[in-house]
Amino acid sequence: MHFKLKKTFTTSLSATEATTALSKLLNSRSKFLFFSFVRCFGSISGNEFTLRTPNRDRFGIFHPKIKGSIHPENPTMINTRIVPPYLVICIYLIFLVYGLQVIFYTDKMTINGVSRVPELSERIDVALLVIAVFSILLYVNIIWPLKRLEAYLKAALKLEDRG
Repeated sequence: MHFKLKKTFTTSLSATEATTALSKLLNSRSKFLFFSFVRCFGSISGNEFTLRTPNRDRFGIFHPKIKGSIHPENPTMINTRIVPPYLVICIYLIFLVYGLQVIFYTDKMTINGVSRVPELSERIDVALLVIAVFSILLYVNIIWPLKRLEAYLKAALKLEDRG
């Protein structure tokens, strides 16, 4: 399964049923033990909708969104567009580039308690570790929430990929 920013789906629901299902999705909650959590935030206006992950920032610029529109045809078509948080991606990339520069341009490092010039293989090992950490952070903070939002949307509206 590949990752696309724009997708088109079809559903057997009518446009009004799809809007009702979306509003139910926005009001639904997940439960864990005795805690309950909001699944997603969003808004519906006419045939347009926006879904985003639960967050605490005021403008939602740090979390991914799915914007979409419902087209009342037969069958009902739903176009979605993923809006990743570009600010977070840029911040991660800045820290990644800075970390890699520090690793490759530092003259001496303390390795196993000895201060010496690291070999190229040691620099590459640390660089791969830094890249792995930032890749995991990007996946956990951006890609995984988007996949969860898309799964909630597919389940609520009974969506099928239009190939």
